[in-house]
Amino acid sequence: TIRKRLETFHNKTTPVLQYYQEQGKLAQVNAQLAVEDVSRDVSKVLCSAGFKVLARKLSAAKVIFVLGGPGSGKGTQCERMVELYGFSHLSTGDLLRDELNSESDRAKEISAIMAEGKLVPKELVIELLVDAMKQHIDAPAFLIDGFPRELDQAQLFESTVVQSSLVLSFEAEEDVLVKRLLQRAKTSGRVDDNEETIRKRLATFKEKTVPVLSHFSSEGRLASIDANRYVDDVFLTVQDCLKTAGFKPTSTVSAKL
Repeated sequence: TIRKRLETFHNKTTPVLQYYQEQGKLAQVNAQLAVEDVSRDVSKVLCSAGFKVLARKLSAAKVIFVLGGPGSGKGTQCERMVELYGFSHLSTGDLLRDELNSESDRAKEISAIMAEGKLVPKELVIELLVDAMKQHIDAPAFLIDGFPRELDQAQLFESTVVQSSLVLSFEAEEDVLVKRLLQRAKTSGRVDDNEETIRKRLATFKEKTVPVLSHFSSEGRLASIDANRYVDDVFLTVQDCLKTAGFKPTSTVSAKL
C-alpha cells in the first residue's frame, strides 16, 4: 500500500515539478539527510530566494519555554505575560488541535500517527511551532507552552531553530496539583480527572521533565517558580524573573495584583 501511495504521489507531482522547474522556481532539497542538515539546506534556499529578513528574524527570536505539570497554573500566567509584555503565546496542544481541524496533508499525517497510539514526532511539533512563529515574527518574545517535554525535543529545537532565552518552570506540590485538578474535574467533564489517573499523569510528567530542567539549570537558563501560592503572588515572581532576563513590559496595562 505504501509503495502504491508513493507511486501515485510521484505520478501526480512530476508535472507540477516540471512546470515550476521550467519557470526557474524549483528548489530541490535532499530529504534523506539528517533533520539538522535538511533544515540548514532549506534555510539556504530561502535566503537565496530573498527570504533573508524572515530567516534572520527567526534566528534572532526570543524564546521562553514554559513548563509546569497539570494544574500548575502556567496557562493563566502565560495569559498575564501576553497582556503585560506583548508576548506571543504558543501552546503545542492548541497548535496540534488547530492543525488537525485544518484537514491538511500534515493533519492527516498527524491523525494517522495518533490513531496508532503513538506520540507525534518532535520534528512535526517543531514544524508547527516554527510556522506559528513566522506568523508573529515581530513579537517581543515567544512563550512556548508545554514544550519541550523531553530533552531531545529541546536539543532539536535549539539546534535547528533558535536557542531559548529563558525557561520558566512552575512547580507545586503534588497534593496541591491533585486538589486543583479534582476541583477542575467538577466542571471539565474529563473522565481522566480522577485522583489515581491524575497522580499517574503527574508522575509521568515529572519523570520526563526532570532531565530537561536539569539541563537548563546547568546552563543557568532555568527559573523555578513556586506555584503553590495565589496567582497574583506567582505573577510577581514571574515579573522578577523576566526583569532579570532583560524583558520589559510593553503594555500600559498594569499587572493584576
